[in-house]
Amino acid sequence: MVYQLHAHIVLIPRYRRNVMTERVSDEIRSALIEVCTRFDSTLDAFETDGDHAHLLITNAAKVALSRLVMSMKTLIAMRVRAKNWPEVREALWGQHFWSPS
Repeated sequence: MVYQLHAHIVLIPRYRRNVMTERVSDEIRSALIEVCTRFDSTLDAFETDGDHAHLLITNAAKVALSRLVMSMKTLIAMRVRAKNWPEVREALWGQHFWSPS
């Protein structure tokens, strides 16, 4: 029997700050594609709107969705923070990028 899970995920930056510029969104998309490839999942749709990102993911259900999302949030945060872009640095202080939700 084969299972396929479709998930609509909304990711919100810490303090719901408006940090989703074009270059941040491009970096997020790149990280999402890398994580999806690693977990045999597919990024079907991706959109950002300044203070949040919408993802539509297709997962083969052999990996827990929580583990997939955790990996996505971790890789995105590391990559975006490493770029040290002013729009992110000035809006988000500390080490966190995503809201804990």
